[in-house]
Amino acid sequence: MKIFLSGLCTLITLQVFGQYIPDNTITAKQYGNTLNSPFTGGISAAQFSDIDINNDGINDLFIFDRGGWNAVIMVKDAAGNFTYAPQYNSIIPPLEDWALVRDYNCDNIPDIFTYYIGSTRVYIGVIIDGNLSFELAKNQLVYDDATGTTALYTSRTDIPGIDDIDGDGDLDVLSFSVSNTTIRYYKNISAESGFGCDSLIFDLTEFCWGLIYEGFSCYGGDLHIACKGSPEVAESGSERLHIGSTIVTMDYDGDGDHDALLGDNSCNNFVYYRNGGDASYAEMDFKDTLWQQNGVEFNMPVFPAAFLIDADNDGDKDMLATTNDAALGLNTENVWLYQNLNTADTFDLVFSTDTFLISEMIDVGAYSKPIFFDYNNDNLLDIVVGIGNTYGKDLIVHRGLWLYKNIGTASLPAFELVNKNFGGLDEFPISQLAPAVADTDNDGDEDLYVGISDGTLVYLENLSGGAGEANFAAPQFNYQLIDIGQFATPFFIDIELDGKMDLIIGEQNGNLNYYHNTGTADTPIFTLESELWGGVDVRKPGFVTGYSAPFMYRNQNDSLYLLVGSQIGNVFLYNEIEDALLGEFYEADTNYLAYYHGFYASINGGDLNGDGEMELLSGTIRGGVQIFKLDNGTAIHQIENNQGIIISPNPVNDIIYLNLNNVTAENVVVNMYNITGALLYSKTINAATATITLDASFVPGIYFITATSKAFRVGTSFIKN
Repeated sequence: MKIFLSGLCTLITLQVFGQYIPDNTITAKQYGNTLNSPFTGGISAAQFSDIDINNDGINDLFIFDRGGWNAVIMVKDAAGNFTYAPQYNSIIPPLEDWALVRDYNCDNIPDIFTYYIGSTRVYIGVIIDGNLSFELAKNQLVYDDATGTTALYTSRTDIPGIDDIDGDGDLDVLSFSVSNTTIRYYKNISAESGFGCDSLIFDLTEFCWGLIYEGFSCYGGDLHIACKGSPEVAESGSERLHIGSTIVTMDYDGDGDHDALLGDNSCNNFVYYRNGGDASYAEMDFKDTLWQQNGVEFNMPVFPAAFLIDADNDGDKDMLATTNDAALGLNTENVWLYQNLNTADTFDLVFSTDTFLISEMIDVGAYSKPIFFDYNNDNLLDIVVGIGNTYGKDLIVHRGLWLYKNIGTASLPAFELVNKNFGGLDEFPISQLAPAVADTDNDGDEDLYVGISDGTLVYLENLSGGAGEANFAAPQFNYQLIDIGQFATPFFIDIELDGKMDLIIGEQNGNLNYYHNTGTADTPIFTLESELWGGVDVRKPGFVTGYSAPFMYRNQNDSLYLLVGSQIGNVFLYNEIEDALLGEFYEADTNYLAYYHGFYASINGGDLNGDGEMELLSGTIRGGVQIFKLDNGTAIHQIENNQGIIISPNPVNDIIYLNLNNVTAENVVVNMYNITGALLYSKTINAATATITLDASFVPGIYFITATSKAFRVGTSFIKN
């Protein structure tokens, strides 16, 4: 509908639509099994914690993925079955590098510890009206020393140990020193200070906890060393390179003190250290460099990490072992479950599976780029997934396209994996495959194009003629000598409605390249017209790369819209395109879905269930696939030109300055919603400007703001820090 903004002499088109939300209802099968949570988005380098997210007394699973810096919540039922629960994503605060859930104040509500600027940030869990949320408790953990207050050091690459090491009821922190040779013990003295366990007051008690000295070796550190004055100098006197470790502590042998399992950056094994001391003073007197050698020995290059969770609802802690490196570690067969067969007080860890949770989701490896493609001409959209690489226990890197056939109906889609080398590209030395399809030769079928890491395109002509399954000719490399630099991500659309497909290519630098089809409908000639098309730049400020991934469509008014995935994980929305084909597009939204996908997000779309509305398809570094659908029950608004409402700053801290762009405003209702559509703020103003203080209900995340009067209705989104 057209709405007149008085004072602006401008007509603004407002489209009312439901918010896009992850669709967890579509089923999928692979290897003969029906997947429990197929469209979860995958797992790369995950960190696991128990969390009762829905307050039902059963521990669910909190997964923080280092590869994407995003959280995945898996709700567990009484039988121990996990189900993906994206509805809880909105309550998770911004997290970096590592995140562990603990209950530091003993209120039986989960809290979150995460990396922040060389230290640790803590969010306290609170329950309001039966719903869990998180508030910032400590921006940085600190301790007092001779120089004053000092930040408690934790590395962004490591995983610290956060546990009650001395058994006094409060949580302590174990973290490798800056040199990564010795473990520092930050003792929480909350209990000793008379506060019970409800505070985070630390003292750097030991510079060499456990009397271990780690060197550049996969056979474990030296035992029985002693720090001499300086926290970085051990009795051996030698400085050896050591560049990262993960720590998990447990009373493995049931003797009342904490033993340790350490994983090192360049190693594929864990080293177990037995504590021969006691709860008040740890001294490791035995190490096992081949942990589980009498069972299934853990072996996963590189940088192993272990986490204790109750996987099977039997009341004791099992162990999940995986990689802590999203770039070089395994990206499939990379979550090993060791089930604890003993009681809650002791450990008898026995290997169960190396595909815990992964076997229940679509996960092709790393850097997934899925698209919709009706490959068999049955009028059902199938899914083709481009892959950066698939790297499993065979240590062979696979690259190619995975095909998931739509085995459902026109209104109820369902998918099944039918080909892990669609198009036969795995045999070629190419990587970072980004597929696109279009009938570029006007013969009634869609041809397949694949962008690759060197910036060129591979062309596979479809010879099926629009009947039956796609039948591809041999691949043509370096198609039309197109070379955009690095990491080509193509998309085809007839921009000028002249019957000829044009070509848009995203790239590593975050811009878009526009190739106009100067040939014919059946013999395309793609001619570069702009290397900075539309002024699109999806780079994070200060970054030199952006990894743009375009998808373009026409809305119900036949206007062009452009969505662009990005390295930072947001999807950007651009419009006002037709009048600026060689100019600058309007950047309407920098987080179109109001959802954080994870790093290296791609985006694609199509009407999957025949309801006339577009579903969206997303992939990320995590290697999985997510489908987003419109939730028409949630009234959020997309504005083609949201200059009628300006907020600053954005992102905001606690105060928003609202400007209705000099409109003469009377009885304007200002509403704010969270990404689930819940109304958090409503106030009537009688001015074009307002200052709004956000209360505690605005936890860090994405929000929408609308301003409505008899004369106009406008809206936009903002980020709360």
